[in-house]
Amino acid sequence: MLRRVKNHVILKVYFKHEIHGGSPDAPERTVGIRVSMETDANVPLPSTNQSLFGGNLKLKTFTYRGPTRSALKVVNIPILARDITLFQFLAPVKEHHMHRFLFVSSGRDFMGCRDFITQLVRRLDLAGIIDPSSEVESVYQVLAFRYLDPDYVDEHELRELNRIDRGMFVQSYVRVDIPGHSHLCP
Repeated sequence: MLRRVKNHVILKVYFKHEIHGGSPDAPERTVGIRVSMETDANVPLPSTNQSLFGGNLKLKTFTYRGPTRSALKVVNIPILARDITLFQFLAPVKEHHMHRFLFVSSGRDFMGCRDFITQLVRRLDLAGIIDPSSEVESVYQVLAFRYLDPDYVDEHELRELNRIDRGMFVQSYVRVDIPGHSHLCP
């Protein structure tokens, strides 16, 4: 029997240096942040479609380096911009009004985080901040799949091609195409 696993996508950003001294926003020994779109019932919904659920950008610090224990797939994306601040890294989110989002709800699941991360990665790419195609398999190719729990399937069946369900951005957002990958997110 195949165990259902959450196919949530985040962007994990490591800082150049560990934070010393700490603050209310970043505790002692913080080494990075997780950038994700998370469900938020307080985001107003349009009255025309009740199959949507609100989402808000979430930043969460972390204090460990090394592999994650819960991810089914990890892709490393080099940051091209040298000595960039977190504020500069996240500038495309603010500039393009990406911080509020509406997930598509199937009644059981919320879909759209792959859409949000795909758009975020493309915006960071266009700004010259990251290089998403530096790996053998580009980030965009990786995001085209849903990943399955390796404890319950054969190694050759760990992923299945799955079209990216589009969510909606709350404010006026102009979507960017992913060159060579337009089939992923119709």
